[in-house]
Amino acid sequence: MKNSYLVQRLTKPHKLEDGNTNKYQAISEVFSFGGGYQNGGLAEDAMKLLRPIFGFDYMGAAEYEFGEVPKALSAIYLAIPNLASGFVHVKCSRQFYKKQRIVVKNEADIFYICQKYHEEEVKKRIKDFSKGYRSKIHTKEGVLLDVAICPDPEIENRNVGWLELDNGYFFFTDKEMFEKTAKLFEVK
Repeated sequence: MKNSYLVQRLTKPHKLEDGNTNKYQAISEVFSFGGGYQNGGLAEDAMKLLRPIFGFDYMGAAEYEFGEVPKALSAIYLAIPNLASGFVHVKCSRQFYKKQRIVVKNEADIFYICQKYHEEEVKKRIKDFSKGYRSKIHTKEGVLLDVAICPDPEIENRNVGWLELDNGYFFFTDKEMFEKTAKLFEVK
């Protein structure tokens, strides 16, 4: 596997009370996702499939733009016969300094979708990503998996899924998002 350098954070889709995707979220992605390409280079039909499952967090770096997300999704699509899914159990600890030092510890199952022959390495990388700033893997922008597992009690966490762009694999803290993505990519 290549080094994991670009990891696109994924958010829960914004829903209206009637259960439909928030039209303003869809509009905002046009302006904040993908640089010079509408929908980050994804066709509108692809965005219609993805919007009910997840949204794309703004990564703030050009390396994530100009078609990197569609390339990774295409690689995953082409690997459908060879995809595997599962979960890895991780433990996490973070410290916050408010009026006093607060230590938050938690455990979580992280669900993944990857090529079968990458499965063991993907599990190792997910465990490493859960270490936050202590991770041995240096990515362009923060993965923030540790923030999702051990959130600051005063701040809402938006990131519940990730798309690794260099090797083409997903991982999630949100089981529903994982299941919908697995169904979309026909992963058992």
